[in-house]
Amino acid sequence: HVFEHAPVVEGCTNCHDPHGAPNKRLLSVAQPMQCLQCHSIAGNRHGQGGAASNVARISGAVLRDCVSCHSAIHGSSTDQHLRF
Repeated sequence: HVFEHAPVVEGCTNCHDPHGAPNKRLLSVAQPMQCLQCHSIAGNRHGQGGAASNVARISGAVLRDCVSCHSAIHGSSTDQHLRF
């Protein structure tokens, strides 16, 4: 990938527990907490802007599943924000 997610470069066990994590995809911690250990939710990009904002609102259900939008979590050849 042109754009690599730094934890992936360091090693799989930054996010995954290969010996039987109880979460989907052997994640050490369930989403969104796995992602929120390092990332914050940017309100201006996640539909959480103020009342005067023209940003479309995003439901809480979507915010609980980061990979629903950021599917290229291991890396991407097209987007440095790992969106596609």
